[in-house]
Amino acid sequence: MDHASGRIGPEFELLRTVNCFTSEEDFQSEDWEAWQQYANWYIHHIKATFLAWVGADLGFRNALPLLLPVEGKEGAGSPPPLIPNTRDIISLLIVVTSSIRRGRSSMVEILDELRKSREGGQESDRLMNHRLSLPPNDENPAAYEGSRACQALFVLMSWILLLYTTAQQSPPGLFRLHLNDPSDNRKTLRSYSWTQLSCPVSCDLAGLRFEHLVNHFGHLKFQRLPSQPRWNTAVSASNVNYFILSRVARVRVVWVEALSLHLEFDRRTSTLKLFRFPSFCAMLSVPRASKATIFDHVNLPADHQLSLFSAGNDIQSQAHTDSQQTDPYSQDFFVEVLCSLRLIFGQNSRSRDLYRKSFQKPGEFGIDKDPLLDQICGAPSHQCDLFDRIDALPERSIYSPQHDFPYLGQRLLELQDFVTAQNPADLRTLWYDVRDLNRYWTFWAVFIFGVASIFLTVIQTILTGLQLASMASGNGNK
Repeated sequence: MDHASGRIGPEFELLRTVNCFTSEEDFQSEDWEAWQQYANWYIHHIKATFLAWVGADLGFRNALPLLLPVEGKEGAGSPPPLIPNTRDIISLLIVVTSSIRRGRSSMVEILDELRKSREGGQESDRLMNHRLSLPPNDENPAAYEGSRACQALFVLMSWILLLYTTAQQSPPGLFRLHLNDPSDNRKTLRSYSWTQLSCPVSCDLAGLRFEHLVNHFGHLKFQRLPSQPRWNTAVSASNVNYFILSRVARVRVVWVEALSLHLEFDRRTSTLKLFRFPSFCAMLSVPRASKATIFDHVNLPADHQLSLFSAGNDIQSQAHTDSQQTDPYSQDFFVEVLCSLRLIFGQNSRSRDLYRKSFQKPGEFGIDKDPLLDQICGAPSHQCDLFDRIDALPERSIYSPQHDFPYLGQRLLELQDFVTAQNPADLRTLWYDVRDLNRYWTFWAVFIFGVASIFLTVIQTILTGLQLASMASGNGNK
């Protein structure tokens, strides 16, 4: 990040808009150094994702020039490069995030900001020449380059927010999510959060604010638990640590790149999805002068005027209603995500050992592995100063879902409910089942003393038999 001598590089400018701070002075010195590590990972991840997409998706690569600034030696009429570089993408993302911070997060509004960002906002810009705005009576959005531009923007927003993952090679005219199994790309994971994996590009959707647009794919936000609990249920660390999940409940962990899927549990397949980029959460959790992040601008209050269309629009009214039922992603939420990973892995020694054995294999996460994941999940928390830095709740054996995990508590309770319903079916599982230590030691004490008692009884019976045989033999000799 080049920000020396008062000169701010594009990467640093992008980080400022995503993290919503002004300068280095917004941080304490030690927090600033820690934040830089997580921010460097974020920039590296965006660049690596961009290179992967450009190499794999021809449609996306061809759509990017529709969004990029018009530059070149021949003046404003020169076309953008056919294959953009990482610096072009960073500059593009700056315009996108800046538009969001100004409260303009619909596709139409962001594309309008991109047009304005070009040299003088000339009508000869490529976006204007190819009818960027979708016509009101558009029945075939695939026929317009504006549709491709909206698709590309939808992908770019997923890189910025890490809220969902988009499918490569999407057909023209569709917003499409990607929910394939990382271990086998031919299989699709089940999800109760993502109820719809594709949605046609249309004028109505392109005009919706981004938070309302994603509502069409399901419940991509976490609903905060009520402060006054309707039940007296706590989350026990012994029920949801990875060792018990794997060895007793036979739960399979799948690492996902979508924040909205974190801690989603599929009971039918015993599959638990976990977010694999804790550096993103850490970057947004490090204390600074303001607790605001880019998500606070995506999730404006529910009474904010909706996009460019009338309030009577059915699609928009439904999206408005849905948004009132959920809370925005906040800095506290990202702290919860980090604490939930510590709860499942880092808090228990056998869970840490099993994590290292299962997930620290060479090439497990490819070249885009988050180094903070191993620090949180594979080492004791006292070896990672992150939790002290972000003022995370201390480790406990029992947690209150309403107060300790107000956003993730419901998903933790669902996971715990499944685990507590599992009964060991063999001695090996019984040996691993330490959910209730009193029951565990009571069972094995009874088992050991019972076996020892039976063994001594058998020995005593044998000795008694040998003694009687010896006495009978002696009487016969007489």
